[in-house]
Amino acid sequence: MASPYPQALRKRVITAYENGEGSFRELAERYGVGVASVNRWIALRRRNGNVVPLPMGGARHQPKINEEGRAFLVATLEEVPDSSIPELVKGYEETFGVSVSAETMRLTVRALGYTKKKRFGEPQHRGGLTWCWTARSSPKSNQR
Repeated sequence: MASPYPQALRKRVITAYENGEGSFRELAERYGVGVASVNRWIALRRRNGNVVPLPMGGARHQPKINEEGRAFLVATLEEVPDSSIPELVKGYEETFGVSVSAETMRLTVRALGYTKKKRFGEPQHRGGLTWCWTARSSPKSNQR
């Protein structure tokens, strides 16, 4: 992700606008920025009195599954490797009193380095196969 434009550039653009040196489009072209950026900076200056960049993207909330929850999931998957995602969601909610979606649970289990594998030769259930979670040797970093 790109970083915000420097405050010095923002101030130059706003000063030029306040001095009547051009329209949003003309200033955007002259300073090599987007018209929408000029518009936002001027609105930000009017609203807040400054041009400090706002926080950029990313999660701005506490994760529903914290470190203690991750430890619980690892212990559960090691103890019962054929747990399904709905079973993990239910167990997590019963243990921590926090409701999480199946997708959140799936992504967390995946981030912990577990993949779903078929096991043959085990007692047959769930369509003739046994599915289990297996730890990867090295977790992938932010890949889906």
